[in-house]
Amino acid sequence: MDSKKVGKFIKSLRESKGWSQETLADKMFVDRTKVNKLENGNRNIQLEDIILLSKIFDISVEEILFGEKKCENNEYKLSKMFKEYLKHQNRKRKKIKMWSILGIIIFSILYICLISFYFFQNYNSIKVYKFFGEDGQYTIENGLLILTREKIYFQIGGITPSIDEVEIYSEINNRKDLVYKGSPENIFYDFNGYNSFISYKDFIDKKQKIYIKIDSLEIKLTFVEDFVNDNFLYDKYKKIGESLSSKEQNTPLKIKEIFSCDSNSCSLKKENENLIYSNNFFKIEGKNFYINYDLENQIFEYQKNEQQNTILKFVMLKDETILCDIGDCKNAKKIFLDFQKNYICKYLSE
Repeated sequence: MDSKKVGKFIKSLRESKGWSQETLADKMFVDRTKVNKLENGNRNIQLEDIILLSKIFDISVEEILFGEKKCENNEYKLSKMFKEYLKHQNRKRKKIKMWSILGIIIFSILYICLISFYFFQNYNSIKVYKFFGEDGQYTIENGLLILTREKIYFQIGGITPSIDEVEIYSEINNRKDLVYKGSPENIFYDFNGYNSFISYKDFIDKKQKIYIKIDSLEIKLTFVEDFVNDNFLYDKYKKIGESLSSKEQNTPLKIKEIFSCDSNSCSLKKENENLIYSNNFFKIEGKNFYINYDLENQIFEYQKNEQQNTILKFVMLKDETILCDIGDCKNAKKIFLDFQKNYICKYLSE
């Protein structure tokens, strides 16, 4: 297609009608500068403009496209050239469509790769642990450890009786290092790296142990995993102000049926023991023993009343193994199995 030839032809058609460029522009619903560019051959004419001009001047599309009137001598030539033009336009559209689809595919692959990389970098990367420890003289409770691949947060929840200063030690491969000395009330953090307080990989692989030293007493901390970001979807929980009472939310059906319940707790008095269920804690006050079982964290505490000392404390892990922290650990499994048979199966199982 010769743009100059087409432009002159459009100009001659316009002038034959006695129209100005502005008049033709109005009929084409375009700006006058576009008509000027078309007539001067400075702009390739588009198919939609060709069709519109053929209607305006009441001539064939072929005549507009090739800039000449149809007659017996050129009719075949114009028809053949028009078919070639349509084939070219069709190939052009197919090529544009192909490149558009290819671009979308490449963009989609890159986007999926980026999302996948981000997902695998962050999946299972945030872990929250509760920790506790006890040696008979001091009790450490409600400790919190937050592990991420970038940063580590550590807070000692509370020590009974209260003290002013502690030392924290880390042990990896039988090498023990002092990592902190100061007030137990401080919240301290560290960036994950070569010299970090907690080694992310060693801690998760259970190769690192953490101790708190008070005076000359050394207390090994027991860590219980409380949260890990390993879900694809997370449940939506009600706001605190909208939540149901703990009794309505957590109390097992058997407890409701057998125990006497009020708004705070449920209790059952038997001949030699008193059973109490409150906010996911199951307590047994016996004649010669005391049991406190944290159902949420699977922390089992056993105490003999006559000694007034906790002689056994352990955590029942998800794979049903026992992580013993204090006391006569070799009897931990037997004591827990007896507790499970006599209390869990009887009162806590649905």
